Amino acid sequence: MAITPKRNLAQPKGELIFKSGRVRKAERGERKDLSFNAVQWVSKGEKLIEGRYGTIFMGKVKFGGMGPPKRCIIKEISRPSGTDYREVIARLNRSLADHPRMALFVRNRTQYLVREAFVRSAKDGPGRRPDFPLRIPKLGLAGKGIFESLNLDGNPDHYDFFRQATTQAGALARAGLRISKTADADGQQFIDAFDSVRLSDGKIKVLVVRMDNIYPENDHYAAWRESTQALLDVVHSKNPKNKKAALGIFEMTGGQFDFVG
Repeated sequence: MAITPKRNLAQPKGELIFKSGRVRKAERGERKDLSFNAVQWVSKGEKLIEGRYGTIFMGKVKFGGMGPPKRCIIKEISRPSGTDYREVIARLNRSLADHPRMALFVRNRTQYLVREAFVRSAKDGPGRRPDFPLRIPKLGLAGKGIFESLNLDGNPDHYDFFRQATTQAGALARAGLRISKTADADGQQFIDAFDSVRLSDGKIKVLVVRMDNIYPENDHYAAWRESTQALLDVVHSKNPKNKKAALGIFEMTGGQFDFVG
């Protein structure tokens, strides 16, 4: 009876895009921050989607001395948005904003943004779910979304999503990061920074996921003003009646981060 040899799970499957010349065991902090000082290799697999600034792939990342590789999301950046991805990630990792672990590396002058493929929440109870592609309504804050218009006064889910997004914007501003709005080919405004994950208790958690329209801003108050203005422009374009509720959320969240009062 023939015996089929076991596949070596430590070997990369797919196109190898990063390999370290030296391998050592990753420390806990390095795994938490997705430090490439302790990454053995990264491989690129199935193509998921092609976007404005690059192409998204499934992938695998292998840490030194840590057993089998882990799934990850890889963005191959073909058209840089103008932001300093490395500085944005460094500030994001120092912030109180909720986000997946991520890191940037360059190979043959191509930038690759690598982030974890699963998001865990320690603050709001256990939750584990693939964060791409998300099937949660994005309410105009991450692409055009499912809803054609936001209703912050009459829809509690819309209000909660926007409140959480504003809280994340406040945490980013405190870390010296501002959010900018963008528009699609039809001129529809949106903010390409947030996405969401459903926790095990059924609640939705908003996360900072995409970096293309987040920029360093050393003036924290300017970062807050510009971010909230971008958010207001988007929700007002969806439904002018949203303005009063949005301003109320800004005042409440701004006080939480000492931006008003």
